[in-house]
Amino acid sequence: MQKVLFSTAFILVLFAVISCSPKRISEVLVNTAWQADSLSTTAGDTLSTMQYQHYAVQGNKPTLIFGDSGQITGFTGCNLFFGNYLTEGVMISFDITGATAAVCPDTADVEQDYYDVLVRSRLYSVRGDSVLILMDKESFWIASFKKINIPKQ
Repeated sequence: MQKVLFSTAFILVLFAVISCSPKRISEVLVNTAWQADSLSTTAGDTLSTMQYQHYAVQGNKPTLIFGDSGQITGFTGCNLFFGNYLTEGVMISFDITGATAAVCPDTADVEQDYYDVLVRSRLYSVRGDSVLILMDKESFWIASFKKINIPKQ
Protein backbone atom coordinates (compact mmCIF):
# COMPACT_ATOMS: atom_id res chain seq x y z
CA MET A 1 0.00 0.00 0.00
CA GLN A 2 2.84 2.40 0.86
CA LYS A 3 4.50 1.66 -2.53
CA VAL A 4 1.27 2.49 -4.35
CA LEU A 5 0.93 5.80 -2.48
CA PHE A 6 4.59 6.65 -3.14
CA SER A 7 4.24 5.78 -6.84
CA THR A 8 1.06 7.82 -7.17
CA ALA A 9 2.66 10.80 -5.40
CA PHE A 10 5.77 10.51 -7.62
CA ILE A 11 3.65 10.47 -10.79
CA LEU A 12 1.64 13.51 -9.63
CA VAL A 13 4.81 15.48 -8.81
CA LEU A 14 6.37 14.49 -12.15
CA PHE A 15 3.24 15.59 -14.02
CA ALA A 16 3.24 18.93 -12.16
CA VAL A 17 6.90 19.54 -12.99
CA ILE A 18 6.43 18.67 -16.67
CA SER A 19 3.28 20.76 -17.07
CA CYS A 20 4.92 23.81 -15.44
CA SER A 21 8.27 23.54 -17.20
CA PRO A 22 9.78 26.78 -18.56
CA LYS A 23 10.11 25.34 -22.05
CA ARG A 24 6.37 24.85 -22.31
CA ILE A 25 5.60 28.44 -21.33
CA SER A 26 8.28 30.02 -23.53
CA GLU A 27 7.01 28.14 -26.59
CA VAL A 28 4.23 30.72 -26.64
CA LEU A 29 6.81 33.43 -27.36
CA VAL A 30 9.09 31.64 -29.83
CA ASN A 31 8.82 33.01 -33.37
CA THR A 32 6.08 35.48 -32.47
CA ALA A 33 5.75 39.21 -33.05
CA TRP A 34 4.05 41.66 -30.72
CA GLN A 35 3.03 45.28 -31.10
CA ALA A 36 3.01 47.56 -28.05
CA ASP A 37 -0.45 48.54 -26.87
CA SER A 38 0.52 50.60 -23.81
CA LEU A 39 3.65 51.28 -21.76
CA SER A 40 4.28 52.50 -18.23
CA THR A 41 6.99 55.16 -18.06
CA THR A 42 9.57 55.34 -15.28
CA ALA A 43 7.76 58.49 -14.13
CA GLY A 44 4.67 56.33 -13.54
CA ASP A 45 2.67 57.62 -16.49
CA THR A 46 0.87 55.30 -18.88
CA LEU A 47 1.64 55.91 -22.51
CA SER A 48 -0.82 54.41 -24.96
CA THR A 49 0.47 53.53 -28.39
CA MET A 50 -1.96 56.04 -29.82
CA GLN A 51 0.13 58.69 -28.05
CA TYR A 52 3.32 56.85 -28.93
CA GLN A 53 2.28 56.54 -32.55
CA HIS A 54 2.06 60.32 -32.73
CA TYR A 55 5.81 60.48 -32.07
CA ALA A 56 6.85 57.39 -34.01
CA VAL A 57 8.42 57.58 -37.45
CA GLN A 58 5.70 57.23 -40.08
CA GLY A 59 3.21 56.26 -37.36
CA ASN A 60 4.78 52.84 -36.78
CA LYS A 61 4.16 51.36 -33.35
CA PRO A 62 6.88 49.71 -31.24
CA THR A 63 7.30 45.97 -31.75
CA LEU A 64 9.03 42.92 -30.25
CA ILE A 65 9.90 39.79 -32.22
CA PHE A 66 11.03 36.72 -30.27
CA GLY A 67 13.38 34.37 -32.12
CA ASP A 68 13.73 30.64 -31.55
CA SER A 69 17.19 30.74 -29.95
CA GLY A 70 16.74 33.51 -27.42
CA GLN A 71 17.18 36.41 -29.84
CA ILE A 72 14.94 39.43 -29.86
CA THR A 73 14.50 42.17 -32.42
CA GLY A 74 12.17 45.10 -32.46
CA PHE A 75 11.33 48.65 -33.36
CA THR A 76 11.12 51.56 -30.92
CA GLY A 77 9.19 53.96 -33.10
CA CYS A 78 12.45 55.40 -34.43
CA ASN A 79 15.17 52.74 -34.33
CA LEU A 80 15.49 49.02 -34.85
CA PHE A 81 17.11 47.09 -32.01
CA PHE A 82 18.34 43.58 -31.33
CA GLY A 83 19.49 41.54 -28.39
CA ASN A 84 18.63 38.51 -26.33
CA TYR A 85 15.84 37.36 -24.07
CA LEU A 86 15.70 34.64 -21.45
CA THR A 87 12.64 32.99 -19.96
CA GLU A 88 12.36 30.63 -17.03
CA GLY A 89 8.84 29.79 -16.03
CA VAL A 90 7.04 33.14 -15.90
CA MET A 91 10.28 35.10 -15.48
CA ILE A 92 11.73 37.05 -18.39
CA SER A 93 14.73 39.27 -18.97
CA PHE A 94 15.94 41.27 -21.94
CA ASP A 95 19.47 42.28 -22.93
CA ILE A 96 19.44 44.88 -25.71
CA THR A 97 22.85 44.61 -27.38
CA GLY A 98 22.52 47.02 -30.30
CA ALA A 99 20.34 49.40 -32.23
CA THR A 100 20.33 51.57 -35.29
CA ALA A 101 21.24 55.21 -34.67
CA ALA A 102 18.61 57.28 -36.45
CA VAL A 103 18.11 60.69 -34.90
CA CYS A 104 14.48 61.30 -34.04
CA PRO A 105 14.34 64.34 -31.75
CA ASP A 106 10.59 64.06 -31.21
CA THR A 107 10.83 60.44 -30.02
CA ALA A 108 13.98 60.44 -27.86
CA ASP A 109 12.13 60.40 -24.52
CA VAL A 110 9.49 57.97 -25.71
CA GLU A 111 12.11 55.63 -27.15
CA GLN A 112 13.98 55.66 -23.82
CA ASP A 113 10.73 54.79 -22.01
CA TYR A 114 10.37 51.76 -24.27
CA TYR A 115 13.93 50.58 -23.57
CA ASP A 116 13.35 51.15 -19.84
CA VAL A 117 10.25 48.95 -19.93
CA LEU A 118 12.27 46.11 -21.45
CA VAL A 119 15.08 46.49 -18.92
CA ARG A 120 12.63 46.61 -15.97
CA SER A 121 10.69 43.54 -17.15
CA ARG A 122 10.99 40.54 -14.83
CA LEU A 123 7.73 38.62 -15.32
CA TYR A 124 5.44 37.96 -18.25
CA SER A 125 2.03 36.54 -18.95
CA VAL A 126 0.37 35.62 -22.23
CA ARG A 127 -3.39 35.91 -22.13
CA GLY A 128 -5.51 34.11 -24.66
CA ASP A 129 -2.51 33.62 -26.98
CA SER A 130 -2.95 37.21 -28.17
CA VAL A 131 -1.94 39.58 -25.36
CA LEU A 132 1.52 39.76 -23.79
CA ILE A 133 1.80 41.48 -20.41
CA LEU A 134 5.20 42.50 -19.01
CA MET A 135 5.58 43.12 -15.29
CA ASP A 136 8.33 44.50 -13.08
CA LYS A 137 9.98 42.75 -10.11
CA GLU A 138 7.05 43.70 -7.85
CA SER A 139 4.61 42.08 -10.33
CA PHE A 140 3.22 45.46 -11.39
CA TRP A 141 2.07 45.82 -14.99
CA ILE A 142 4.51 47.88 -17.07
CA ALA A 143 3.50 47.06 -20.67
CA SER A 144 1.00 45.25 -22.82
CA PHE A 145 1.41 44.02 -26.39
CA LYS A 146 -0.93 42.55 -28.98
CA LYS A 147 0.17 39.61 -31.10
CA ILE A 148 0.70 40.41 -34.77
CA ASN A 149 1.61 38.36 -37.81
CA ILE A 150 5.27 38.20 -38.75
CA PRO A 151 5.66 39.43 -42.34
CA LYS A 152 6.99 36.76 -44.67
CA GLN A 153 10.39 37.58 -46.17
